[in-house]
Amino acid sequence: MKRFAFALLLIALVAAAGAAWVYLGIERAYSGYTSDERFVDIPPGLGSRAIGARLVAAGVVRDSLTFRGALWMSGRDARLKAGEYRFAGPMTPLAVIDKLKRGDVFVIHITFPEGLNIFEMSKIFE
Repeated sequence: MKRFAFALLLIALVAAAGAAWVYLGIERAYSGYTSDERFVDIPPGLGSRAIGARLVAAGVVRDSLTFRGALWMSGRDARLKAGEYRFAGPMTPLAVIDKLKRGDVFVIHITFPEGLNIFEMSKIFE
């Protein structure tokens, strides 16, 4: 009986330590890329696990477990939007998820001078 109680206590301590590690990771800003900014493309129809894997591979989020914990903390109705996102500097996983929920995609503004034809516009667009 003592071994069972000890094993149960050990499992509870390991679970609490894991939960604390994930919680502290969610609250800590992270930037795993060396350049000033990182662009991540999220295609339409991608699930949250695949989005997390892309963010981890790009160095925006520390690991997928931290991303999943932050996604869980942000709420079950977290609909992450597709698009090309620009990340500049360290961000917490919750801030990354908030950016994806808002759809704060990277936008390039192009202005065409009046009177150009389609071929001249295509050269500017390139």
